[in-house]
Amino acid sequence: MGDNQGEFICKITPLPVSEWIEKGEGCPPCILSPLSAYYRGILENAGEMKLAQELDEVYAGGDVLTIGQKLDSIKNEVGSEQLKQQLKNLDCFAQSFKPEDSADKTA
Repeated sequence: MGDNQGEFICKITPLPVSEWIEKGEGCPPCILSPLSAYYRGILENAGEMKLAQELDEVYAGGDVLTIGQKLDSIKNEVGSEQLKQQLKNLDCFAQSFKPEDSADKTA
């Protein structure tokens, strides 16, 4: 991913994660686990261990909407605009992913 991350332009306007969950398009609970894991990895790599730990605690609670709200608040709490943009790029991927587009259509 490297230095090219700043060049990525999302082709949709991602909603806050909590709004996207409430909207219920696709399967937000299905994609929330990998999305949270990617958030955690980015936070750890950036040295944001407190936020990574807070995400772990909320995730352990298992409430999908609460997890989404935490992901939204993390974007406001990170110290760098570059880090915030990385997280927004993850939101873009999650919200534009359509499982039916990746399914094996030969079956």
